[in-house]
Amino acid sequence: MLEFSERFDLGKYGWPGAPLHDPAFIAYLLKPDLFEGRHINVSIGKPQAELTHGHDRRRLWVSPAGVKNCTYIRSGDADGFYKLLSERLKRLP
Repeated sequence: MLEFSERFDLGKYGWPGAPLHDPAFIAYLLKPDLFEGRHINVSIGKPQAELTHGHDRRRLWVSPAGVKNCTYIRSGDADGFYKLLSERLKRLP
């Protein structure tokens, strides 16, 4: 599951390991307390648009005004994630 992603991330970003976006999302739905983040307002727009006030390092365009409409996950409990993943995989026939 990780071989391609790890090679890609090492080549592009220079760090070992690879993100597990899809399994992490499911883990968040099953056990949200494994993750830390904050509620923010996110508006989708072009970088030149008036609505756009800034962006984070992953180029998520964030407007400081408005309703907080998004949960931005900043970190997670890796050990807890892998424990949950292992428990769920053991259920498979």
